[in-house]
Amino acid sequence: MRDGMNRPPPRLARLPERTRSARSARAVVRARGAALAALTTLTFTLTTLTTLTTLAALTALAVPAWARAAAVDAVPAAMPPPVASPPAASVPLRVPWTVRHELNRAEALLRGEDARLHVASEVQVLRGSEQVVLRVPARLLFSPDSESLRPGLRAAQLLSVPTTLLRRRRHLMTRIEVFTDNIGGLRLNEELSTRRAATLAGALLSAGISVHRVQAYGRGASQALAGNDTPEGRTQNRRVEFVFARIGSHAAQAPPGDATAGGGATASAGARAGFRPVPAAARAGG
Repeated sequence: MRDGMNRPPPRLARLPERTRSARSARAVVRARGAALAALTTLTFTLTTLTTLTTLAALTALAVPAWARAAAVDAVPAAMPPPVASPPAASVPLRVPWTVRHELNRAEALLRGEDARLHVASEVQVLRGSEQVVLRVPARLLFSPDSESLRPGLRAAQLLSVPTTLLRRRRHLMTRIEVFTDNIGGLRLNEELSTRRAATLAGALLSAGISVHRVQAYGRGASQALAGNDTPEGRTQNRRVEFVFARIGSHAAQAPPGDATAGGGATASAGARAGFRPVPAAARAGG
């Protein structure tokens, strides 16, 4: 009996190789299933959190609207009105580099021509954000109350300045604007300034400048630079402005208000003919 109790247990028979392989495969399948279930749970959790976050953000955006409305309704009549905030400053127009470069070259050329002709003391070169203006006193180009150019070298030299610029800088156009004083009446001054603008446009076209690069407008007594109650002020208001801008830019467009500023005389095929001449006894303040 004692010998039987001390006898070691019989050794278990080794499992067949096929059985062990099947068990290992089932274990791998169970592990993959558990990993897939965990991944599905994590994905669902993340999706739920994203949805809740989006809803919370939308709610936060929507709350101030109805909250402000409710607050306005609840404000008693005795409360002072809210102080209006100052208007926002206007954002300056961004000028393309090509426009700035073209205007820089134009300004330098105009100032060089003025210095060469020794007219810098009488002729002004004004620079804007999208344009360069050559301002010439009308007395240097026209005789009083006349739309004909002055004879002699001085007027021809002054007119050669915009012609030279347009020949060298082929991306530029010019808008000719002629102004008068207020002597003689509104209608007469508008007609005189329009005829003068057409004369200048015809001169540029005769020099070979393309018709698509020239505009001409008579402004009459509008846009005065000084008061017309003194001789000095009237002389300052009688002027011609060649406005140069890059073709296609905003400044190259025809300015509004031409009908109230003397009408346009856009060049077409030389100087405009057909403007009714003003009698000599009723000349304008040119």
